[in-house]
Amino acid sequence: MDAQLSSARDAGAGSPAAARGRPIDAAARDAVLARELAALRMIESLGEDQFRRCCAADLAAERDAARAAIAPLTHWPACPQAQYRHFLDGANLVRVHRVLQFTLPGDRVMDIGCGRGYLGGVLLRDGKIEAYHGIDIARHLVDCTRQMAQVNGLLDQRVSLDARNLFDLTSEYVAARRPDLLLCLEVLEHLRNPEEAVAVLSAAMPPHAALLLTVPLVGRLENVWDHWSVFGADRLVEMCEATGLTVHTLQPLHNAWALVVASHDSSQPARVRASLQRAAADAPVALGATFAAIDLPDPPTRFDSRWGVRSERIFTRVGEHGILCEVAAGAAAAGGGHYGGIRIPLDEASVVRAELSFSGEIEVVFADAYDEFGDRRARWSWQVTAATQPPAKPTTFVFRSGQRTGAFQPGLAGELSSACELHIFVKLPPRARAALTLHRAAQATPPRVVP
Repeated sequence: MDAQLSSARDAGAGSPAAARGRPIDAAARDAVLARELAALRMIESLGEDQFRRCCAADLAAERDAARAAIAPLTHWPACPQAQYRHFLDGANLVRVHRVLQFTLPGDRVMDIGCGRGYLGGVLLRDGKIEAYHGIDIARHLVDCTRQMAQVNGLLDQRVSLDARNLFDLTSEYVAARRPDLLLCLEVLEHLRNPEEAVAVLSAAMPPHAALLLTVPLVGRLENVWDHWSVFGADRLVEMCEATGLTVHTLQPLHNAWALVVASHDSSQPARVRASLQRAAADAPVALGATFAAIDLPDPPTRFDSRWGVRSERIFTRVGEHGILCEVAAGAAAAGGGHYGGIRIPLDEASVVRAELSFSGEIEVVFADAYDEFGDRRARWSWQVTAATQPPAKPTTFVFRSGQRTGAFQPGLAGELSSACELHIFVKLPPRARAALTLHRAAQATPPRVVP
């Protein structure tokens, strides 16, 4: 999987014509686009957090591949350190890497909204391009890009820069730069009239050129105040096609952006065929796991939880049916509730299976995973209501990173396999009494993987 639901890319890679490197016909192209649209709609509906949990391994593999492929540019004084660190963030490097994969040797690139120039620098250094022309509405950003090129030894005859508004682009201006590829990355979301911007780009671009757009996915980066427009998958396609452009590919980009390549030529560009055929970043493939019982010793000293907080009495013992923890809350106390519970030792567990039962007056049941340094790596919580009482009869719960089990909802989406203990504990109201029993427990060792 390509870190973004492989069906989107594999739709094109799986077609016979694409596999042989020949342009695909209109029907095949439409089939590819339909599958890409369906994949992007699915990602939109899942939301950022859920998709990240579902595809954590693939996203990590994609970041690792981008870091391995792109060496950092040397920092330049006009670029704030915080912005430079953002450029080196794994997700941003994935974006740069993907754009780099859409360039061809000898390309003449026009970068509309070049910003501080990090992408331009990578294209000039690694992209084997013939020319780079960057424009931005802000003069200080154009100057920043020029300084980037100078500091990194890239300011040569291939580079030209201009302070210019996208809406002032004309076919004459663009034709004079003879671009093969126009880039417009993370620009349209800053506009209240993005359809007009795409129309300007469509009218200005040469017939042979391709346009590559990226915008945030629905539900991503919407906390940025100068982002005015939100783009669902269908809006992206419609606003391109409304200007006479043919959309050749529509891809999710690392759970943050959507990427579109379009042109006035209805045949599939070579750069798109090359992208559809590229190998995805390899993520580990899980082949299985083995559950092993966790011994319940007598006396159960290692099962005492750190969550013996503000309770009047906590007593843990081996009962008839397992490890029993009885908790008696004291009077109301400042600083929070009354807690008590059981600690289960782990050994690189990818999954924990626990059979539990409860009694008494309980407000919340928690399951927290901690590493050897005492840092919490994952959390599940069960908010008790009249309709969701913890079970009095032994019930099995399966704790897996980022997934719900019974009424336990995942909170902190960490990695269970890095934890060395799982604490299952209850929160009580003042003067309440409760008990929880761990009847049995098992852990699955990390899956054997194919690297």
